Amino acid sequence: MKRRKKKQLQMMAILLAFLVVIVLLIAFGISALVKSGLFGKKLESIALTPEFTETELDVNQDYTFTIKGNPEKAKLKDLDYITDASNVSFEESGDGTAVMHTYGEGVVTVCVRMKDVESNYLTFNVVDRAAAEAAKAAEEAAAAQAAAEAAAQAEAAAQSLEAKKEAYVRTNDKVRIRKSPSTDSNDNIITTCEIGEVYLRLEEVDDWSRIVYDEGEAYIKTEFLDVLSDEEAQAALEDQKNKSVEDALKKAEDQAQKANAADPVAAAAAEAAKAQDDAAKAAADAAAAEAAAAAAAAASGTTVVCKDGTATFTANQVNYFHGLWDYTGQYEEMVSHHTIGELRQLCENAGVN
Repeated sequence: MKRRKKKQLQMMAILLAFLVVIVLLIAFGISALVKSGLFGKKLESIALTPEFTETELDVNQDYTFTIKGNPEKAKLKDLDYITDASNVSFEESGDGTAVMHTYGEGVVTVCVRMKDVESNYLTFNVVDRAAAEAAKAAEEAAAAQAAAEAAAQAEAAAQSLEAKKEAYVRTNDKVRIRKSPSTDSNDNIITTCEIGEVYLRLEEVDDWSRIVYDEGEAYIKTEFLDVLSDEEAQAALEDQKNKSVEDALKKAEDQAQKANAADPVAAAAAEAAKAQDDAAKAAADAAAAEAAAAAAAAASGTTVVCKDGTATFTANQVNYFHGLWDYTGQYEEMVSHHTIGELRQLCENAGVN
């Protein structure tokens, strides 16, 4: 009886040990299955993250993305790498990353998918930066060229405008004065002037200068003229006026001598009257030259030192300033205490030009 009971206990112990082994094997198998992912956590979402910061990509470049699942222990396998454009390739590069290679320009969107779970969508603009930079450089060069041409045109216009301004000129050679700007014929020749004669030039017409001549207009080749400064013009006009008076007096004296020699009475009276007329004409010419010189001086203006620099004012304006401040005995100091704008405003308010 005791042997039988002991044998039963041994059998039960063996059976229990066998059951323990079975349980351990089952537990080990389940653990292995869990590790294999068969019974892992369910994938909820996928995050596709670029490892770069640009949103505008360049052609012929590789761009890497990181791929992570949520939850992190969820297995990512058999992923689809999706793109909506043919100008890029998008594929797995290992270790939870993907790489996109760009071939041409255009807008591209990429994502990854595992079964029915898709990642976020990422959109990029692919451009050819080298071509864009070349186009920009060409555009900047064209703009610079256009600016240079505009500046040249402005300079030419300014020079043309300057050439058309009135100025006093002096002949530097014996030159013909003509009725029209042409040498095709001699029919338009008025006279031949001497070296040093002064004329008021109204404008330049090609190679010719249009001048005031004998209360009208005439033309002289510009190459035979020197432009005078305001001071030179005033001095030359004064000399020309004096010479005109001297020539008229000498002519009158010569005519009077001839008249006395031929007929002391009638001829002398006639020549005296003619001399008187010549003297009057010379005086009138001198007055006209003096008026022209005064006009040139008024047009040229006077440089005045102001509070913020120097400026040119007309003779009338300068006389107006003298009228304002001469009584103080400190005219220049009073002018220098005013800015250019203040002085011009004073003239404008007073109607002084």
